[in-house]
Amino acid sequence: MSAIPHETTLLPASAGTGKTFRIVDLLRDLVLDEGQDLRRVVVVTFTEAAAGELRDRIRERFVQAREGLLRLLAGETWKEPDESIGTWVKARVADRTAEEKAERAWQTLVAFDTCCITTIHGFCARVLTEAAFEAGAPFATEMLGSTDPLFEAVVDDFWLRHTHDAPVATLTSFHALGITRKVMRDVAKKAADPSLIIAPDDPGTPEPVDLGPWFDLLRAAHRAVEDHGDTLVGTVAKSPTIHSRRDSAKGITAAITANRMG
Repeated sequence: MSAIPHETTLLPASAGTGKTFRIVDLLRDLVLDEGQDLRRVVVVTFTEAAAGELRDRIRERFVQAREGLLRLLAGETWKEPDESIGTWVKARVADRTAEEKAERAWQTLVAFDTCCITTIHGFCARVLTEAAFEAGAPFATEMLGSTDPLFEAVVDDFWLRHTHDAPVATLTSFHALGITRKVMRDVAKKAADPSLIIAPDDPGTPEPVDLGPWFDLLRAAHRAVEDHGDTLVGTVAKSPTIHSRRDSAKGITAAITANRMG
């Protein structure tokens, strides 16, 4: 990719393929060659660590570009950090734009701390802060990387309010039903799912359901039990899948026997 594409571009790349290196050089070309203000560019990544590394690498690139341009303009020796920046600096000296590009690099470094090189959450927080009126967001809006602390606080508050002075019988019932703090937290997370469909308070009159086919199947099953009950009992007794679960085998056998007797 020798030039910056002036269109939406998606470049899939796995780890270790030089994504950060390429982003850094693209920004160098965009700002120093095309004159774009870095403060008008949004650079986002996923984690705080990755954002910090990206910010350091971009700043370092502009420092390297300016230092190389000024040293070569002054006739001094300069050790190239890598081939990419070395080739770029020499080309700008050769086409007599080195002084202009060095000044752009300096202006970019002066304003660097105001540039938007951050995480996705950080960018959202910045937009809500800087455009609070347009977004209709409260001034105290806080962006969270995870909602887990909120769920913990809500569940703890709910749990304490309903158990701190509850009768022993109630607590015993909770325990018997498996209602625990963890279960409540899982329910809270599920309830917060924006894709969850909540049934209305008044669902209205349901459409009538034709149960005729189901009753036909049930009657056919009864006839099969009446006609082949002994065979079914034997099949259940010999089935390795059902027989391994004795309770299920006994229940099925009892149901068949009861149906025949009835």
